[in-house]
Amino acid sequence: MESKTINGSDATSEPALKPDVKICDVTLRDGMQVLNRNALIPLKMRLRLAESLLRARLPYIEVGSFVNPRMVSAMQDTPELFANLHPASDQQLAALVPKLKYYEQLKQTPGVDTVALFISASESYSIANTRMTRSEAVKNAREVALAAKQDGYRVRAYLSYAFREMITSPGAMPSDTVEELCEALLEMGCESVALSDTDGRSTPQDVERILRHVGSTMGLDHMGVHLHDLHGLGLVNSLIAYQLGIRTFDCSIGGLGGNKIVENSVGNVATEELVNMFRGMGVETGIDFRYLLRAGRIVVDMAQYVGDPAPPSRILADRLNFNESPQRVAMV
Repeated sequence: MESKTINGSDATSEPALKPDVKICDVTLRDGMQVLNRNALIPLKMRLRLAESLLRARLPYIEVGSFVNPRMVSAMQDTPELFANLHPASDQQLAALVPKLKYYEQLKQTPGVDTVALFISASESYSIANTRMTRSEAVKNAREVALAAKQDGYRVRAYLSYAFREMITSPGAMPSDTVEELCEALLEMGCESVALSDTDGRSTPQDVERILRHVGSTMGLDHMGVHLHDLHGLGLVNSLIAYQLGIRTFDCSIGGLGGNKIVENSVGNVATEELVNMFRGMGVETGIDFRYLLRAGRIVVDMAQYVGDPAPPSRILADRLNFNESPQRVAMV
């Protein structure tokens, strides 16, 4: 073991092995859209969470988004979060940007190195979420991607409802539609596309059907998955994706996350549960699990602070032995 300084503090850790998978944490963006929906959690508390994520050696951390603060008040101090973070050279700090006008705000924020953009495979969700048709959303995403690439940012994308249609138009998402949209996103300069199970209703059969098709026509080297967990299938679907060749996985501490547009919105696959599954399989993640648990403790404190139920992660409930009933706690 060697003692070294991580983000200004002394810590002891084993030298990291080359990871077999890339774990992308979206707690500070996707998770805070729900847990911090009324913008009550203090910046200091979220900075503690961000520092734990950095110390866990997560290679990709989505810090926030540049959006209309009247629509998503939890993201209004995203620039302040970035200003206080000091990642290692191999850690990406990303922000979600829906439109070119918000990209201009991102450019004024030091510390961002990756722009995340999104479109939807579902026409109805695209209109409900962005007030744009699918083709309009592709055009809009291309404008953001081209600007970001010209300015030297890395770019990645989400494809919402990549496996099933939203519940207002139930049914399997056509695989040709997913392929076409993935091609468009890669052509505009995205280094990866996270295929998203936006409302958590996708089955292992849905995941296998889409990934086998995309893998056979485009390959999966630039594909990842962003899975939610409505029916407890998040880890199962993650395992299916891994077995089919996916090596990039989105997740959030405690299983937080969701979207106000989606009825009965649910959280992402929990980062600590995903990492624990891979550890049990002998798959190297490069993650320091101790700091994931520290991040989990902070998330539990956040939930108590705003009077929300504890996060759904079974590992956090087991390892931290927290009280699942919501209660107020003092700001830390």
